[in-house]
Amino acid sequence: MSADTIDALLAGNVARLRSLTGAEFVAPVGPPPYMEESLPVVRNRLRERPAEMAWWNWLVVRRDNRHAVGSVAFAGPPDAAGAVLIGYAMYPEREGSGYATEATRAMVEWAFEQPGVRVVRVLAPVWNTPAVHVAEKFGLRPVGSYEDDEVGEVLVYETGRKYLDVGTSPPPVRQPLDSRNQQQEKEAGDDRRDHEQQEEVRPPSEHMVDLAPLHCLDGSRHVSPQEARREE
Repeated sequence: MSADTIDALLAGNVARLRSLTGAEFVAPVGPPPYMEESLPVVRNRLRERPAEMAWWNWLVVRRDNRHAVGSVAFAGPPDAAGAVLIGYAMYPEREGSGYATEATRAMVEWAFEQPGVRVVRVLAPVWNTPAVHVAEKFGLRPVGSYEDDEVGEVLVYETGRKYLDVGTSPPPVRQPLDSRNQQQEKEAGDDRRDHEQQEEVRPPSEHMVDLAPLHCLDGSRHVSPQEARREE
């Protein structure tokens, strides 16, 4: 999302959002969960460094009706070690349909196609079963954790290109989980299994959503990950 798009989203300006993104938004319009505080920071950075736009928030849009369902986001360009961080949040009424899984996979694959990217990390609060489930669908494993003042215990998941290719998990080489975190992870896993047993069977979500292309201030346009693959 461009700085202008973020402004429109924060202001709840449906007409402006439609003009900038081509997406439809359900009222009342606002940021996806947990992104309201971070988006102004991202907007201000993009005002200063518009060339970084692809390394921040992307809008997730249903392909059939162009409804905005959430956002997936990097936390900036790769660091000195070649690592990037991905977060995702769907609107509550859109959760449980596989949108986050499909959009995150597109982001992970796109990231590994960029020069210098060696590692992709995903954050998931230990209590957030859907977020944890999305990370584990890719074979990512928790390699560390930290305490967030707002959401509590957050697990750090990680994968490298070679692990993504063969569908295996990287070894836990960073900040091992302490015994308390391990117990929380076990309890979260038990909760996930209970949740999955209760969920209705849903069809695969592949090709259900698009990541809206980014329109830059100079009039140029970033191609979305899905568009790039369709053009190959």
